[in-house]
Amino acid sequence: MVARLPALAEIAAKVPMEKLSWPVLDSLSIECWIRRDDLLPAWCQGNKFYKLYYNICSAPKAARWVSFGGAFSNHLYALALAGKELGRKTVGIVRGERPAHLSPTLCDAEAAGMELIFMSREKYRALTARNGFTSDWSRIKSEVAHYLGRDDDWIVPEGGANRAGLEGCKHLGLDIGQRGRFTDVLLAVGTGTTLAGVAQGLASVDGPGMSRAAERYPTGHVPQVTGVSVLGALKSGRSTLKEEINLMLNGQDRVNWRLLEGVSPGGYGRSTPELEAFMIEFKRDTGVQLDQVYTAKLFWVIQQQAKAGLWPAGSKLLAIHTGGLQGLRGLHFKTARK
Repeated sequence: MVARLPALAEIAAKVPMEKLSWPVLDSLSIECWIRRDDLLPAWCQGNKFYKLYYNICSAPKAARWVSFGGAFSNHLYALALAGKELGRKTVGIVRGERPAHLSPTLCDAEAAGMELIFMSREKYRALTARNGFTSDWSRIKSEVAHYLGRDDDWIVPEGGANRAGLEGCKHLGLDIGQRGRFTDVLLAVGTGTTLAGVAQGLASVDGPGMSRAAERYPTGHVPQVTGVSVLGALKSGRSTLKEEINLMLNGQDRVNWRLLEGVSPGGYGRSTPELEAFMIEFKRDTGVQLDQVYTAKLFWVIQQQAKAGLWPAGSKLLAIHTGGLQGLRGLHFKTARK
């Protein structure tokens, strides 16, 4: 157990940023670097911890940390491991009925001390909204308290998607801006919280305004933050991911970010044979392991868009490896259950 929660800036500063030897982009004269948040200790690994950090810092000392997720949730996994490391009780409300065999993710969460409470998919959908920006949060807290039979728990939104999560992700952008000079910063996007935080962080380097931050960069502008959506088709009646990111950023103009949608293979949480072949090829070429839910889709899109000419020769890209490698076990687990 750690004696205290280290400052988030200290954690961010320890993350290696490495130049990739990637033949596909090398042949296009595009320099690609990778930020290895996957190499941090398991309890504070990947972008999930940045989103959790200020959520758990705000929790009363005696309160249990309660959050939501599915059977392969990186978020619940991160919360459980952080709780174990910091000596805090955690509760995971899991979407769906308890199966005969727990997923490897939930086995690890339970082994870390997380109490798992399973909820029908219908009730889960009624209780949770997309994230903590658009939710009726007071209603959710009240309903969770009623469901759990106690009102002293500390509720963290699914995926850590709220203002506290965004503030944590700003440290990613701040650290990148202070340590490197890149034309573009790229990452996989689910809720959009990490993208919004990175964009704000990069724009805040050396000052609160965009013009002050731009002085640090040789091109005279803040690096373009490009998010690659890993979601499937949007359901009718739901706000778009771009709209929700704009809401997170208080409607500020998209001066330093953009979102690529409908270009990654498979729907959310789904893989394809082509994607799995790409993961093997990428590891062979670069030595870096990717996961099928987030990072493989990010680098697959980078490769495709680079070939299509999205970035000119001489560009210097930084791709954020947001972790999630524990989810690789989902490929084998789902196959074994068939």
